[in-house]
Parts: sequence; C-alpha cells; structure tokens
Amino acid sequence: MEKLFNKKPKVKELKKFNYKIQEKDGKLYKGSIEAYNRNNAIRKLFKPGEKIVYCKQELSISFNKKTKIVKKDLVGLFDNLSFLVSSGLTLTDALEIAKENTAHYGLKKAIGEIHEKVLGGLGFSLALEQAKGIPQGTYIYQLKAGETSGNLETTFKKLAEQMARDDDFKGAVRGALTYPALMIVALIGAMAFMVIFLIPVLSEVFIEMGAELPTPTLMLLTLSDFVNNSKITMLLILIFVPTTPVILYKKTKARKYMDMAFIKMPIVGFFIKEMSYINFSSTVAMLLETGITVTEAVEISINTMGNYVMKQAVTEVRDIVRDKGRTLGQAMGDTQMFPAKLIKLSEVGVISGKLFEMLYKTSIQMEKEFRVKVTTLTKAIEPILMLLIMAVLGFVMLAMYLPMFSLMEQI
Repeated sequence: MEKLFNKKPKVKELKKFNYKIQEKDGKLYKGSIEAYNRNNAIRKLFKPGEKIVYCKQELSISFNKKTKIVKKDLVGLFDNLSFLVSSGLTLTDALEIAKENTAHYGLKKAIGEIHEKVLGGLGFSLALEQAKGIPQGTYIYQLKAGETSGNLETTFKKLAEQMARDDDFKGAVRGALTYPALMIVALIGAMAFMVIFLIPVLSEVFIEMGAELPTPTLMLLTLSDFVNNSKITMLLILIFVPTTPVILYKKTKARKYMDMAFIKMPIVGFFIKEMSYINFSSTVAMLLETGITVTEAVEISINTMGNYVMKQAVTEVRDIVRDKGRTLGQAMGDTQMFPAKLIKLSEVGVISGKLFEMLYKTSIQMEKEFRVKVTTLTKAIEPILMLLIMAVLGFVMLAMYLPMFSLMEQI
C-alpha cells in the first residue's frame, strides 16, 4: 500500500492580472484574469485580431486577509458544492460559483487552483489533495470513492454533515472546560494582585506599628518579597514554564514519554482515551463505507491518533488484522487498550456483515455518552474549585487580619 498522507507536491500559486484589450473595431475593454504568471495570462487572453494593450499583475496589500484554511472552512465548501451540484450545475461551474461566494482569502485561492486543475482534466479529490493550504485528512479517500462511484454529490453532503458534527463535538468539549479554566485563571490573577500590590503596602503598615506577625502572615510576606524582588526571575518563569512543555512536545522522543504520562493521569487520560475511541470508530466506519479493506482503514486511522500510546495501540490492531487474520474486534481485544463495548459491537458488525454501520452508530453513541460524562465531570469540579478559591482567599484574609488583632490587643 502506497505511503499515506505523503507530502503534497509543490504547486504554482494563481495570481491576478489586470488587462486592457483593443478589439478589431478599435474599441477597448478592461478586465482581470487569474493565471500562474504573465505569459500564462497572455496565452489565455490571446485572440486573433485583438491587441493586448497591457497585462499587469495586480498588487494588493491587506492586513485583514484570512489565509489559513482549517477543516471547519471545508464544511461550508462541501455543503455549498453539494447544493450546487444537486441543482444541476457541473462541478466546474459549482467550483466557480463557490469561489466567488467565499470571503476567505486563502480558501478562495485554493478553490481557484482546484478549478483550474479540474478544467485541465484532473479529478476533484486529487486536485483538492494538491491544492496549496488545504488540510489533509481521511475525507480525501471518501471523495475518491465518491468520484469512482459517480456519486460525488452525496459524498459532499455526507462529508459536510460529518465534519460539522465533529466540529460541534469538539466545540462542546472545549465549552464545557472553559468555565473551570476561567475560574483557575481568576484565582491566579487575584493571588498575583494581592501578592504584588496589596500585601507589600499592608506589610509596611504592620512593621511601622510594630505588630507581631504570625506564621501565615510571614509566609505571605516571604512570597511577596520574593516576587517583587525577583521580577526578572518571575518573568522568565512565566515565559518558560508554559512554553517549555509545548516545545518539548514537538520533539518526537519527549512527546513519546509525555504522552505516556498524560494517558495515565486521572482526568487527562480519560479525555485522551475516550476521544481516541470515538475518533477511531468514526474514521474506520467512514473509510469502510468507501469500499477499502479493514487493514487499510485501520492503517489510515493511525495518522488520526494524537496520542503516542493510542497510535501504538491502533498500529498493533493493524498488525494483528493483517498478519494473524483476526477480526477487528478480536484485534482490539488483544491489545487490551479498547473498551469492551466497542469490541463487542465490532464483532456483532462482522457477524451481520455491516461493520461500518455498526462502528458509525457506536461512535455516535459513545460521543453522546462522552458529552454527558464531560458535563457531569465539570459540574463536579466547579464546587471543588469554588472551595479551593474560598480556601486560598480565606487564608490570605486571615494572614492579613491576624496582625490587626495583635495591634488591637496591644492597644
């Protein structure tokens, strides 16, 4: 099997050229055209009897151009193409309309490039795969299958629905985790404000009045002195503590050990495993529907695993299916990394001859259950965080008020 997700070949970028042409009767008309270079534009414009007065590349500077294309942008493209093609338009006409209707600068250029390649006789899936800036994924294989079967319109619709569902799922998970994250940030911000600004002022007052400082107050004063007297050190800590793990994670060797640690963490590991199971089952289901073998579907899904441990588990599943002839469910069971529910339902799918349908339904069910678990977990974490915030702020307030009580006793 050829190497999957290989590096895309470099392609030329389409540029916009403004032109003025003189017709046979001497009339002039202006316009613009997209081409790879000036010579390419002139070849497109040339007509016997007409004179090209000028053809110059348009130079435009904009600070608001959105150039990066993400998978969310493709949802709108596929949905638009599905509607246009089902309305009776040819794929090339649909691409031309989709290009004019998109406000995304990078996507507009990519659609223009795809349009040119399709006009040149290249298949849509291959043109999309080669287009500059288009994120790669398993949807390419679905598009290839749709082209082969002559049912590209339905494939566009299914892809738009699937990608929208995936994006909605990820957004729901992020949304559920946003509130706890904001609470933690608020706690850190409140502590930083008191340590940097409030405590130094109060400490000067206590020292001048000769108040006896209890242990909690001395602890806060020590922390405040360290922060205010070591601003460069604190700045370096604030820079390197968040960025160092990110830099290390990009290194293959460090990422391996970090992923192994992450998956063993109580809450983090739960999130990684559950999302990996959902991703694996939905990806394999979609690929099996295109008509490829189980081994090929599992091999492609390896590249969709973000965690090293889960990637190794899926690789082991592929090897067992390919080398030992075991079914998908049996192979997952042999790795001892997949839930019993997914294994059993996969076996049912094999027996009934509808593996891709069973995996797809399982992924939807697991996704629903995961959303409920995330909501329940965040609701359980919220009161714990509130208690933590109250405990920290209570400790600070106690540390500040104890010297005042001491002064009142002296009076």
